[in-house]
Amino acid sequence: FVCFPPFLMSVRGSTQSSGGIDAKQDLMMQAQLLAKQEQEQRRQEQEQQRMFALQQQRQQRVYQMTTGPSAQEVPVQFVSDAASCCGKKQCRGFLSDRRSPLAAIVCHPWGPLGGNMHNPVVVTLVDVCSEVGLTTLRFDFRTGIGRGHAAASDLRGACAFLNELNTPPAQIVLIGYSYGACVVADIAPDIPNLSALAMISPPLGVMWGLFSFRDPVSRVQGINKPKLALVGDSDQFCSEQRFRKFTATLQEPLEQLILRGHPLASCCERHCGVIRRSKV
Repeated sequence: FVCFPPFLMSVRGSTQSSGGIDAKQDLMMQAQLLAKQEQEQRRQEQEQQRMFALQQQRQQRVYQMTTGPSAQEVPVQFVSDAASCCGKKQCRGFLSDRRSPLAAIVCHPWGPLGGNMHNPVVVTLVDVCSEVGLTTLRFDFRTGIGRGHAAASDLRGACAFLNELNTPPAQIVLIGYSYGACVVADIAPDIPNLSALAMISPPLGVMWGLFSFRDPVSRVQGINKPKLALVGDSDQFCSEQRFRKFTATLQEPLEQLILRGHPLASCCERHCGVIRRSKV
């Protein structure tokens, strides 16, 4: 038998003891890491479930708004600031009055081609504005025939209607899609409490037909309020060249966007609004 000196035996024992402690610490660290990973995975799964449920609610809400008012909207009527048009003196719409200091009016595409306040892009815009707490108003133009003066009068009447609420907004944002974008540009200089305006997919290539050779968007050139001009790169009524030529005439502050790869008006095969919403 080989006899080790006592001090060597004590060193060997302490080394084994130290190695055992290190192994336990490694196991503990690995267990804590696994626990954190599992906790993070559960958190991500819960967040995905929450987002899916929220998305489902949004889809149901937007779908409901394409056929009628949302749960927060009420039917309203207001008088246009012009005389009777096509036998109609009043405009009909849906109001969601949140008594907010900022209100948004959203205008729809050309009526003779089926445009109305139930348009999917229009209701998505309204829904987005509602989520951030704005008072919203969407309405139907009485007509789209002529040079656009009747539609401009309707929008001025909509602004006057908001200003006469029990708790009127201090400022108004005008948002127009397609034909509505041109009407927004047309009356923007006439609204004293205008905060900002958004022109989405303005049909610059066919304005001569929609407005009987009148140019309504030229009136927005003198506006120094914040402006958003947005178009898709595959828009059939507005080329990129024409869009850039138009935005070059606008004053700052201005944000101009050309969406690449997907037309704003379309969505997936189920028309759920998810893609459209991300663009909006």
